[in-house]
Amino acid sequence: MATIIAVANKKGGSGKTTTATNLAGAFVARGYRTLIVDADGSQASAYSWRRTGEGSGCSYEVLGLQSTNVRNFLKAALAVDPYDVVLIDCPPRDPGEKDGEVLRNAVLVSNAVLIPVVPSGHDLRALVGFLQWLLAIRETTKPDLELLAFINNRDVRTNSAKGARTQLVLNLAGLPIRVLETSIAHREDIRRTADAGLTIFEIAQNSKGAVEYISLREEILKWLASTSERAAAVLTSEQTSASYANVQF
Repeated sequence: MATIIAVANKKGGSGKTTTATNLAGAFVARGYRTLIVDADGSQASAYSWRRTGEGSGCSYEVLGLQSTNVRNFLKAALAVDPYDVVLIDCPPRDPGEKDGEVLRNAVLVSNAVLIPVVPSGHDLRALVGFLQWLLAIRETTKPDLELLAFINNRDVRTNSAKGARTQLVLNLAGLPIRVLETSIAHREDIRRTADAGLTIFEIAQNSKGAVEYISLREEILKWLASTSERAAAVLTSEQTSASYANVQF
């Protein structure tokens, strides 16, 4: 069974595509067969990123979403070629906007929503409405949906990430949202991944950026394994080409 994670934030510029792509590389490095579903469709989307790296030994697959019906799209894709992990690169939309249906459908088919948060007051404030919408879905439609947030694109020259994480934890106190310990720094190696159409593991596998994405991967897997039978099955399964099972909807 596939573990499906929607990488989402209604605010543009939070690093959703960078997160999805490099996290995919981290899962591949651990032996997981990984698929990115590009539900964004913008010029800076995961599909465009993957095409840039075509022919360079890119180790994950990307499918461009062809329909607003994410469930049927994934069901068909996984029936043909089962994966262990699916990352959905979601569009930066307000759920109430015209294109919000894609975002809603992506969330509804996912085991978890991973929210990259840039450590700025504006980004933290913009997160409130999006989280309220996610909590409403969790309470009314999908009670087993896991909500995970982390600080992304932090400035390595300051301690802003620590303060931003503390503030985020305080803001979300009492809510069923996990703020991960791992944060991803703004690094030149990570910035270069978009230009090359590759992941940090293909550009600088021993870099600090790669270590951070490995830490993010492990924290996500451990959290999901403690709360989801489906994720636990993926976490404990043997990583062999013959051991994949079809996703069940």
